[in-house]
Amino acid sequence: MSHEKFFRIDNEARHLVLRAGKRFRFSINKRFLPLRRDYINRFFEHYTTDCTVLLVEANIYHYETLPGYYYYLKKLGYDVEIAIVSTNIECFSRCSPKPIVWKFTEKEVFDILTDSRLKKFSRIIINSKIIYPTTNVEVDINKYLPNLQSGKSKNLYVQHHIDKLSEKENEIILANPSANPNLEKYVVNPHYFGEIKITQKNSNITNFIIVGDFNIKRRNVDLLIESIKELSKIVRNFKITVVGYKNNKNIPGIISDYFDIVGRLDYSAMYEEVEKADFFLSLLDPNVVQHERYMKYGTSGTFQLVYGFVKPCVIHKTFADIYGFSEKNSVIYNKNEKFIECMLQAIQMNNKKYSDMQRNLKILAKKIEKRSLENLACIMGQ
Repeated sequence: MSHEKFFRIDNEARHLVLRAGKRFRFSINKRFLPLRRDYINRFFEHYTTDCTVLLVEANIYHYETLPGYYYYLKKLGYDVEIAIVSTNIECFSRCSPKPIVWKFTEKEVFDILTDSRLKKFSRIIINSKIIYPTTNVEVDINKYLPNLQSGKSKNLYVQHHIDKLSEKENEIILANPSANPNLEKYVVNPHYFGEIKITQKNSNITNFIIVGDFNIKRRNVDLLIESIKELSKIVRNFKITVVGYKNNKNIPGIISDYFDIVGRLDYSAMYEEVEKADFFLSLLDPNVVQHERYMKYGTSGTFQLVYGFVKPCVIHKTFADIYGFSEKNSVIYNKNEKFIECMLQAIQMNNKKYSDMQRNLKILAKKIEKRSLENLACIMGQ
């Protein structure tokens, strides 16, 4: 009998895991593995042009922004290579042309970022200025790596926390929800995911989708659950697809049939789920303290997917006004008591109105893309 049935090695994000059958599991953190000097040398010694930009992600997060930045840089005429520390290479599965991607361990990424041979690249773009070397610690990458090197030009950093914006001349932000005109020129919003299908509204079962953490820190789950209890008394032709959540322990059995908990997916499978959906549920609530950051300092990956896949969202007016959504491209409620009405409106929406919303969303996405390209060109010195 083949040994593969008993032993296998899983290349997980931060660990190599040896599994023997169903019971034995041994893992080692990749930071304790020896550096692959041959692979690192190959990375530095292979041919690059004078306009090759290296895009680096040193975390296991924020991979949804990489295809968009790759797309913008290619449109500006740069050659692009990408260095990552995760197995999430599927995030590039729909990019055309396919990027050159180097897959390192966390330790190896930190090693190459402190190597003077980085000068071979035109510029280094760090996709996360804040890194998470351990689960509960966040630190500025320059403080964690005081010997951080650069390409021929100064490093450019993506700052995912607007409140931590410090070096404006070489930082970009995904969004500017505070609408501060002083920050407008630093916004480079990536919402390209490759070749996608813009799909029409499902004719039978309206499919709402949630991507990400299913807890109060990211969205008002209680509002959703209580609303579905009431909505299910009126209509039944809908479902809620939840990506990124592992179980349904918080969902009462009486409404569990309306939820499709697909769990954590790789990016390729997640893209397919988004294409099959009709509406995104934001579930951001201005009355929830943890959601204040989405009004002042940050943005949600949900909105990147809304722009990129041209999927209307059901959203509170407070956040709609901040992120460019209107009744022309979204379903908006101004208080939580109206959330059920908006879900019902989405379920009963005809194909023409849905297509009109998609067309208007596409206009918004193109406007954001144009501004982002102009900002990035200016920052890159073009």
